[in-house]
Amino acid sequence: MEFVLVFAFAVGFIWFVNSMNKQVAAQQKEVIQEIKKVCPPHKWFHQEVKDQEGKTHAWRLVCELCGPLKPSDGPARME
Repeated sequence: MEFVLVFAFAVGFIWFVNSMNKQVAAQQKEVIQEIKKVCPPHKWFHQEVKDQEGKTHAWRLVCELCGPLKPSDGPARME
């Protein structure tokens, strides 16, 4: 009888460890996919910024993979 309890405990423990390893592997896969979303090498092109009348006001850099270039705010001023 004791052998059956020890065997059941061992099987349960192995099942628990295996399920935890699957969860960790799934989380690592998500992290790797997020890292792959980082774009380099970029595929830049210029895009026109037009108003409602169709006049071109500016051009901006846009990457085919990650979207428009984000503006840099620069350092804060000391006033």
